[in-house]
Order: sequence, then C-alpha cells, then structure tokens
Amino acid sequence: AMTTANKLPNGGITNYGLGLEINQHKGNKVLSHNGVIQGHLSDARYFPESDLSVVTLINTLGKIKPTNHTHSVADYFITEKNITKSFSGDLNKLSGNYFCSVMGNDLKINVLQENGQLLIESRGNKMPIQYIGGNIWLADDGYSYIFLEDKMQINAPKLSVIFNKEV
Repeated sequence: AMTTANKLPNGGITNYGLGLEINQHKGNKVLSHNGVIQGHLSDARYFPESDLSVVTLINTLGKIKPTNHTHSVADYFITEKNITKSFSGDLNKLSGNYFCSVMGNDLKINVLQENGQLLIESRGNKMPIQYIGGNIWLADDGYSYIFLEDKMQINAPKLSVIFNKEV
C-alpha cells in the first residue's frame, strides 16, 4: 500500500501511497519521502529498477531544494529511459482553458498545441508535456497531467489538483 498510488473518489489518482510519493525521474520509477524542520532539509529517494537509494540531508535556512541534489547524485548511476509514446487521439479535445480554486485562489491553466506538441501555459510560461500512455502526460519537472473527460488532474509532490475545462 505504501508504493501504490491512491485513487480519489472522483476516479482520479494521486502520486502518493501511504507515506511515500510515487514519481518518475528520467523515466525511472522513484519512491520518495522528504521533510523539513527549521534549519534542516531532507530528501530520500529509492529507484527500484536500479536498486539505488540516495539520501540528502542539508543544514540551512536558505532556499535550497534537496531534491535537486538527490537527483544530481542519482543521475551518475541511472540511465534515462524514453517512456513517451505516440498519441493517436485528437489534441484539440485536450486543448483549452482549465480552471480551479484552491484555498481561495483562482488558478487558470491553458493547454494548447503547437506543431503537434501539447503544451501547458501558466503565468506566461509554456512547458511541453509528453504522452506516456492511457490519459497521462508528463512534464520535465515531474508533474503529471491526467485528462479525464472535461477535467484535468495535476499531480505534483504532495499535491493533487483537479481543474475543470471551460466550455
């Protein structure tokens, strides 16, 4: 149960098991847990396909992301896998404006296509997303985008948000 993503009541899935995040890094499955307490940051990652564990502990009050250090070390030992697949569906059905309200803040994301590539646009920044199968798309930052009829679910570390599509 710790390494199995939980399902939401609406049918969406999270990237969180019971205590562990379940993500991908360079196409490799990663099980992780991190933490913070004043002056101390930690990040522990296990790459099951390589049987590799990397732990980063940092003493700081600065704005440092221990995950970046953990991935830098792991990159010496793992190889990047191409997990993208060819999408045969209609990109126009996925394109559009998606919105939600989180803790009183209205969020809006535009999904668009350029030259046959699906892009996420938020706050003026565009980021390509790659199709990996089913209804799941993956960004370079590790966020996954799951398209469910007229909704889009974004899974990020310790966060899962569902956006409704504007009609």
